[in-house]
Amino acid sequence: QTDVDLALTLACDNGRIALTISDCMLNFNKLTLQLQKQSEVNWIRQLLTDFVSFTLRHILKGQICAEIHKMSNLLSDFTLEQAGAFLSDGEVSTSVELTGDPTITSEYVESWHKGNVFL
Repeated sequence: QTDVDLALTLACDNGRIALTISDCMLNFNKLTLQLQKQSEVNWIRQLLTDFVSFTLRHILKGQICAEIHKMSNLLSDFTLEQAGAFLSDGEVSTSVELTGDPTITSEYVESWHKGNVFL
């Protein structure tokens, strides 16, 4: 089992949604390395196994949290682009931009937008 806990902040950045992840807690309940060859010196093998497992956990955590951050920003950009495309017809198109930082509560997300029409 893997647990992920994210602290997210949404802000307005030049009319786009800027999502920052200030804290990314990723917990692997079980990530172990098993060596195939049995050796005479079990304590050295266990030390090596523990060290490599610990290192892998931290490397994976950094990479997974970075990818979550990147994908969150791509998804927010895609959402705004799709909202603009939804409101277009032929040669008439629109753009939808944020006018301020979104408000997030436990029950809803509130955001204010500005739309431009291009002919």
